[in-house]
Amino acid sequence: SYIPSTYKAGIKINIVSANITNYNISKDKKSGSISTSLVYNIITKYGNSSNKAFNYVYEFQYNNSTSKYQFVRFK
Repeated sequence: SYIPSTYKAGIKINIVSANITNYNISKDKKSGSISTSLVYNIITKYGNSSNKAFNYVYEFQYNNSTSKYQFVRFK
């Protein structure tokens, strides 16, 4: 998986920022999405670093059997 292979390669990743940029919820409040903007600082085993920015959308829905929201999709 990504995390063990990154660790083995000597790469370190730090979160610089994490922001919710938008959210939507359906009228019946049974589903929705959260948009985020994340910036990571990636440091190689040689000490070189660079920032990388990513935008993600997390989709969720209400689970009636548990009476909680759960994530269903990640884009």
